[in-house]
Amino acid sequence: MKLLGTILLFSALCGAQTVYHARTDLTPIKVPPKKLSWPKANSVVVDPNFGSKIVRITDRGTFKNRSLQTADSGTPNLWNTDSTMLVVRDTNGESLVMSFDPATLKAQLKTNWRYFFNTKQASFSHVDPQILFILTGAQPDGPRTVLQKVDFRQQTISDVYDFAKCLPPSYNPNWSGTLAVSHDDSMFTVAFSDKGQDVGFYAGSYTVGQGCRLLNTKTGEVTGDWGPVGKVSIPDSFGLHAMTSSPNGDVAILTSGKCWNVCAGLYFWNIPTLDVVVGSDSGHSAKGYTHLITAEAQGQWRSQLYADPSNNWLVIPNGMLAPGFAGDKHASWNNVDPDDLNPFFSTNSHRWPPEAVWEDEVIGVDPTSGLVYRFSSTYNSGRSRYFIGRCAVGVVSQDGRFLAFTSDALKTLGLDAKGHSRVDVFVVPLE
Repeated sequence: MKLLGTILLFSALCGAQTVYHARTDLTPIKVPPKKLSWPKANSVVVDPNFGSKIVRITDRGTFKNRSLQTADSGTPNLWNTDSTMLVVRDTNGESLVMSFDPATLKAQLKTNWRYFFNTKQASFSHVDPQILFILTGAQPDGPRTVLQKVDFRQQTISDVYDFAKCLPPSYNPNWSGTLAVSHDDSMFTVAFSDKGQDVGFYAGSYTVGQGCRLLNTKTGEVTGDWGPVGKVSIPDSFGLHAMTSSPNGDVAILTSGKCWNVCAGLYFWNIPTLDVVVGSDSGHSAKGYTHLITAEAQGQWRSQLYADPSNNWLVIPNGMLAPGFAGDKHASWNNVDPDDLNPFFSTNSHRWPPEAVWEDEVIGVDPTSGLVYRFSSTYNSGRSRYFIGRCAVGVVSQDGRFLAFTSDALKTLGLDAKGHSRVDVFVVPLE
């Protein structure tokens, strides 16, 4: 008999109670003898091991038979505030906006106005469900440095800021990191490179009404329109593999790529200052207001304070870990509250079939007790040629009610326009 756990969580923002009923046991699932079938978009299958509904929201007819995915990590805010829209991405790095009905679980392209954007840098507002922020080029083939606000209510697109004003003259970026938006839509961060991921070194931040700040992670120099400028507090010199920021927008979370001298894997830059500190770990992470939670081996997670990363601890008690877990984990915490108490979520990838509990599953983790909630399997082969599909990367909604993930449904979805086994976006209600 499967065990059910219930978690009661109260949002510090609105006082609403969120209740999750999910398995919390450590009993391995029974792999279905036949592959489950989602023949087309909006097909729903009930997971035989978890009782949860899993809906396929894209298929070959959604957009030119292209494989459709979530994001490179669980960090981008792909859902709007009331879970009635979400962004999916094709394998060319282009974004599509979909309407979603939380009651019926049905989705479709939002074709009543603009739904296609030639950028993968997209994040919904944390304030207004009808606002999407994107990073695009001033010219169709130009570098993507322009932050724009897409207003679906007014059906307008307006420029917010051009990071070219902050970058060196004639700088021509060909790569940008995740576009992060603060909880009040007042601060935006993004990394830039003119030589691709891992070797770029510009970490940019824009604050409405103040302007930009720019950290050169190779030289350690901070420039910008406001706040102190000059050398940061550490001598490290490194390229950027990834960048995001805390929900308050005041802490940049930097993951290093190329190293030019002594380097760590993870850094926190307090953006209003010259203070940069070394983090305690560099695994795939979930960002809270004051804490970062990073993935460790054997299904474990580590929580650390931005202000003092040496103050860190393991999240799950050792006696509650899944024996033999060996999957990769991509976390998402877009439902985080100001006290960092709401659970974070993870899709755990492993070549099918799973060999341990939590492998190939959508889970939630209580950051204070370490209790793990098991919502569904991903039914992903782990063999896709597409990184996002191979890792079944999942992104939780802002209201904590849904999680979208990428899966090849054990290679039952046919071939895409490139002749590869297609991957599609699936949504599981978190109940």
